[in-house]
Amino acid sequence: MAGDTTKPTESAIVGSTVTGHHLLHIARYSHTKDRLPNGCYMDSRPFTVGGNLWRIGYYPNGDVADASAYMAVMDAANSNTRQAHNLLD
Repeated sequence: MAGDTTKPTESAIVGSTVTGHHLLHIARYSHTKDRLPNGCYMDSRPFTVGGNLWRIGYYPNGDVADASAYMAVMDAANSNTRQAHNLLD
């Protein structure tokens, strides 16, 4: 239409820090390394931090060839969201 003017729009994203903790005890750690092959993992029970449900995936032999053990912190509702943390044995 003639004479139309567009108004600029704006938005903001304000992040905040949420802290929490979860203790995961791995019983018989060496046994899990012997029993679970590369790419296989065990899950923790879901736990809540910051209003979100999380779980920890424990890969005692990594998830790909030549990988070392690590933990993956995953959104329990969305398995595509995760953070990986290497483990030292």
